[in-house]
Formats: sequence, structure tokens, C-alpha cells
Amino acid sequence: MKALKVLALLGLVFAAGVVAGVTGTRFAVKKVIEQATQKPEVVRVKLEVELTRTLKLTPEQRPKVLEIIGRGFEDIQQLRGDFRPRLGAILKRSEREIREVLDERQKVKLDLMLKKKSPSVPALARPEL
Repeated sequence: MKALKVLALLGLVFAAGVVAGVTGTRFAVKKVIEQATQKPEVVRVKLEVELTRTLKLTPEQRPKVLEIIGRGFEDIQQLRGDFRPRLGAILKRSEREIREVLDERQKVKLDLMLKKKSPSVPALARPEL
């Protein structure tokens, strides 16, 4: 009986560790993605520092690599600018088509669900019809 209690306690400790690890990882990944999308300059600087340090770039290589990184980030910003309006239009269209299938009670629930779960996706966060 005593051994069973010890095993049960060990199982609970293990399960708590797994839950804490999964939760912590999700939080960390979410923060990294959030930072990358909201503050791309921070990501750029971190990348520059990491490449310079890890690759031990020479004084001749460093400005060339930094210029390449800068151009890449400018291209990514341009792509985001082109992509967001198209994504927003697709999301709004999908939401509109879903609403056409729902009854009034379901529409209210959808509104609540979207406000609660999708504040980072403007097209889905607020009903605009």
C-alpha cells in the first residue's frame, strides 16, 4: 500500500512536470512568434549578432553579411505588406460565408468565439458585415 502511494505521488509529479513543460514551451514559442511579427528589427539584430559571433565573421565579411540580411528583411516586410490584405480578404469572405449558414444563436456564439480566440487576426476578431 505504501509503495502504491509513492508510485502515485511520483506519477503526479511526473505529470505536473509534463504539463509545466508543455505550457512553458507554448508560452515561449508564442512570445518568439509575437516578437518576430511585431518587432522584426529585434529579430534582425539578434540574427546579425548570432551570425557574427557563431561564424566569427571577419571585418570584411561582416558588412556584406549585414547588408544581405538587411535586404532580406526589407523583402520580407514587402511580402508581409502584400500578403496581409489578401489574407484579410480571404478570412472576411470565409467568415461571411460561414455566417450565411448559421442561425442567429450560432452567429452570436461565433462572435463571442472570435472575440475570445482571435484578437491577433483582425478579419476574424470582429464581425464587420
